[in-house]
Amino acid sequence: MPTTLLYPIILASQSPRRRELLALTLLPFETMSVNTPETLNPTLSPEENVLAIGAIIGTLIFVDLNRRGWNNLQ
Repeated sequence: MPTTLLYPIILASQSPRRRELLALTLLPFETMSVNTPETLNPTLSPEENVLAIGAIIGTLIFVDLNRRGWNNLQ
């Protein structure tokens, strides 16, 4: 069954391997990156650090997309 997306998937990574894997899905995607340090918080668990850093990166990407006119993102 074909999949129609309103927007392409955003890959917030510059990893060539991640791009290669996502390309295998045949879904439209765009690679974006943000310039933010990925500093680990020693008081958090590894899982909490991944979630915290991911939330920061996701928020920065969201703001950038809205600046580019993707205003109806939720």
